Amino acid sequence: NPPSSLTTHESKVLQIVIIWMGILSITSLIPVDKEYMTFVVGVAVNLNLIFFYAAPLSTIMTVLRTKSSSSIHFGTMVMNTLNSFFWCIYSFAIQDFYIFIPNGLGFLAGLLQIALYMIYPQREIIEGDDTEEYLQVDGMSTDGGGEINNIIL
Repeated sequence: NPPSSLTTHESKVLQIVIIWMGILSITSLIPVDKEYMTFVVGVAVNLNLIFFYAAPLSTIMTVLRTKSSSSIHFGTMVMNTLNSFFWCIYSFAIQDFYIFIPNGLGFLAGLLQIALYMIYPQREIIEGDDTEEYLQVDGMSTDGGGEINNIIL
């Protein structure tokens, strides 16, 4: 068997596209009233959004095990948290709890990531023979030789 030409990420994206094509095909081809169609698509969108906000949380075990927040992408964490916060504010303004629930969960997930990022500083993991040593890296600066400067043991 030849190796698959799709990466794991590409395979998951393809699965999501196929699921969405199925949802949209079913809701548009089956004769149902517009309110029911809106409800089905709305639930699917909210589930999709919850998975989107929860995806970065897959690194929690890594952060807790290594006591390092290096696996948390700072920009994504900040933008997801701000995005969900502003959608929560909007949902209160228009009193729509269908918007609030997934974005409220996203905001809580973002706050959890921020807490982990603050509790566990970024560290570089050095694997030895039988032990793992964790170095706290201040500013992640390197000199010309590729060595990390400002290391705090």
